[in-house]
Amino acid sequence: MKNKSYFGIICVIAMFIISALAYPYMGERVPIHWNIRGEIDGWGSPWVSLLTSPVIGAIMLVLFNFLPKHDPIQKDYRPFSATISRWNNAIMLFFVLLHGAVLGATLGWNIPMPQLIVAGVGLLLAFMGNEMRRIEPNSFYGIRMPWTVNNPAVWRESHRVGGRVFVIGGLLMALTALLPVNMLSVVLFNAIMIAMIGGTIGYSWWVAQRLRD
Repeated sequence: MKNKSYFGIICVIAMFIISALAYPYMGERVPIHWNIRGEIDGWGSPWVSLLTSPVIGAIMLVLFNFLPKHDPIQKDYRPFSATISRWNNAIMLFFVLLHGAVLGATLGWNIPMPQLIVAGVGLLLAFMGNEMRRIEPNSFYGIRMPWTVNNPAVWRESHRVGGRVFVIGGLLMALTALLPVNMLSVVLFNAIMIAMIGGTIGYSWWVAQRLRD
């Protein structure tokens, strides 16, 4: 996975470059938070906007490379390392795009932040769901419940169905970005998220019980 971590390094560097380009145009106080309607409701130091995403991205990059080497169950990640790399790269790319959008909005660009975040999260989860069926039991990625990690058959079935659920749910979440931004759209977004996670975990538990009988 070492060679495939270069994309993550490029993403972190890109975020710092974006921050450096935006810095000369930042004021002493800049918007750092938007409400569900896209209205500014928080102000702070420009360094919050400039450094938060790059620093988080750098930390995630370290974890992406550190955690597989210290898996408590000593899982060999090589058979599904390509899938893990695609997951990691998608997350890093999401942070680059989000960082650019946040700084653009900070500088006064007309960027619909709530819709952008909703669509981005939904598409990211759909992409991860499409890759989910290729992941094997491990301690850090996938549907990690005691009954899935300890039973390969339950793991495979849970990720086969769970991957489809995340693809459909993620796309539905992304589509909510087309709705007017109000409490109803927020509730719908969160309801889909809860249904995805709860339904996937519930199904995996049901599969474990079925195979035990």
